[in-house]
Amino acid sequence: ADAGGDNNPQNPQVKKLLKEHIDLLIISPNEAEPLTPIVDEVFQKGIPVIVTDRKTSSGLYNAYVGSDNYDIGHLAGKYIGQQLNKRGNIAIITGLPGSSASIEREKGFKAALKGFPAIQLKEELNGQWLINVAFTSVLNHIEALRNTDAIFAFNDQMALGARKALLKILPNNNVKIIGVD
Repeated sequence: ADAGGDNNPQNPQVKKLLKEHIDLLIISPNEAEPLTPIVDEVFQKGIPVIVTDRKTSSGLYNAYVGSDNYDIGHLAGKYIGQQLNKRGNIAIITGLPGSSASIEREKGFKAALKGFPAIQLKEELNGQWLINVAFTSVLNHIEALRNTDAIFAFNDQMALGARKALLKILPNNNVKIIGVD
């Protein structure tokens, strides 16, 4: 089943799969909190659960297949700190606020920034993992981003959207944009 990046259909889809007596559930929760109760229910029924890409908030699953998102954020923070010679103004473009990947990348990134006290996180934008949302968000916050030295986008699509927006409004900018994935 495909929820098309929308929380609302995921719960009913899993309930339908349960009625079909599945032997295994492999799921990528769009956001952690909304899917936790149904995934927990599947797990508690003794049906193996493999969570991919993004986690639920309870940890009730048999296996997680995906990235160490905290480490990704931490490495990006260290990289930006070094690229900016330990000083400057930065912004981040997060994914969906409730997705474990976004939450963990942000925690790792902010932890790394503690090692660079002269770097200031000036702006936090929500790009919802989407190129067009990041593009629009950057356009809507262009004044706040005008004196930004670097932007960390939590995926490469949002990084591309940010780059396109900056080039449209500030064609000669020197903002470093770092995207992952």
